[in-house]
Amino acid sequence: MKEFRIYILVVITGGLFAFNSCKYDVTEPLWDKSYDEPPIPQITSIEPAAAIPGVNFITIKGTGFSTVHSVYFNTTQTEIVSTSNSEVVVRRPGLIGDSLEVKILPNETLVAAKQAPYDVDRIAFEFGSYDELIAVIEDTVEFEFCVPDNNDNIYTLRYNGNENRRYLDKITTAGERTELNVSIRQQGIKSIVKGPDGRWYIFYDSNRRYIDALDLQNETLEESWVRLGGGEFPKTGAFDNEGYFYTGGDGTSLQVVDPSLNISQTTYYSEDDLIDIIRVYQNTLYLLVQAAVPDAETPEWAIWKHDLLGSGGVSDRQLLIDLNQNPLLVGKEILNMEVSAEGNIFISTDGANSLLEYDVTSGTMDYYYKNILPSTIKSFKWGSTNSIYAIVKDATYNDPDYGVVAERLKNRLVRIDLGVAGN
Repeated sequence: MKEFRIYILVVITGGLFAFNSCKYDVTEPLWDKSYDEPPIPQITSIEPAAAIPGVNFITIKGTGFSTVHSVYFNTTQTEIVSTSNSEVVVRRPGLIGDSLEVKILPNETLVAAKQAPYDVDRIAFEFGSYDELIAVIEDTVEFEFCVPDNNDNIYTLRYNGNENRRYLDKITTAGERTELNVSIRQQGIKSIVKGPDGRWYIFYDSNRRYIDALDLQNETLEESWVRLGGGEFPKTGAFDNEGYFYTGGDGTSLQVVDPSLNISQTTYYSEDDLIDIIRVYQNTLYLLVQAAVPDAETPEWAIWKHDLLGSGGVSDRQLLIDLNQNPLLVGKEILNMEVSAEGNIFISTDGANSLLEYDVTSGTMDYYYKNILPSTIKSFKWGSTNSIYAIVKDATYNDPDYGVVAERLKNRLVRIDLGVAGN
């Protein structure tokens, strides 16, 4: 009996010892922790002071921006390009107004930073009195090209599918339209180039060896201004400052026409290559070319550059852009290409954001007016100011001022203020 009691005592004593030696690792209660309240964001300035034409990026400066997740202009959210604690860079918003409220919303606080008013200018305008015409035959009318003269009167070429006929219209700076009585070939047109003499130089889609010259002032057409050799079909061209004309197309290689209309052929491209677009900027020649036989040094689609040496001389070619290596151009068709007064290349494609700018100095490319412009810009030309005149297709505008008019902007003429002059 005595031994049994001793056993019980040992067990109880050991249990008490074990209980006293245990230490529970529990989380410290939240109410015992200190809390560092995130800084409340504040806007101190916005640069530029207004989003005038040509502004693509807006910098919002202030404090407490390290956790920003969205930026609004009124109720329109815009794309954030970069953030730091002291500034946020965003793209131009897709709306217009002179008293917009800018709001920055951070992740860790319910307090938004606000500043108003902010001005975002309108940059796209429907142009030309086509309303009555379009209302009757919209589905059969296609606007193919537009070219401004030196006074910013715009000449448009439109195709009427019902009549299988092309018409030339003159639109004044006031938007008044007059149909011209000019006889032109009723063939598909690939491109039109305005020469230093003000004439249009016309290239055809079909297998035509000739280039026509259209004098809009006198409303006369000089057929076969230049005719290439057999099997050579020019599709594009451009003049330099000395009056030499550089042309190419299908089966042509690159050819040079001197002011006396003598033609010489260069050897930089195969006759099997397709030269799709040619542009000149000062002493530089740019070509969009599809190579017939691509290789490691010759991409299938590329933009090449040449130095102009004077008297029609052309340097060896240099690769500027490999379209298949540029993420903004992969899988896209380039519809047009023009050069600004600053020497940058503006490109329109069949992509959702149709207009791009290539900075020749930095070698970088970005969208111009991203998510604002029409979905497809078929062709465009600069006027005498900072605006281009564009033929737009299947257009939808992120611009509330257009309202239901946006539904009628298929194949229309639109003036777009880029904030930069053309070449």
